[in-house]
Amino acid sequence: MVAIRKKQYIYRWWVKKYWRRGSLARFDDLMDAAKSVDTAAHLFNDPGEMEKKTQILGRELDTLRRKYDEWLSQTY
Repeated sequence: MVAIRKKQYIYRWWVKKYWRRGSLARFDDLMDAAKSVDTAAHLFNDPGEMEKKTQILGRELDTLRRKYDEWLSQTY
């Protein structure tokens, strides 16, 4: 996640320059979903409530996966 966030603005520029109109908003939405997954993963640093944390992480991963698939399916 550190590497992705470090280069986020470069990737954002590439999307704006080379991909079709409207892709930038979807990219930003995708990055927000990736950040949510990262936040959910960091919940495991604290003890307790593992089942709840696992459900949260699973939900965030499903959202990221759905947004990723939707975005890529519309870029061609």
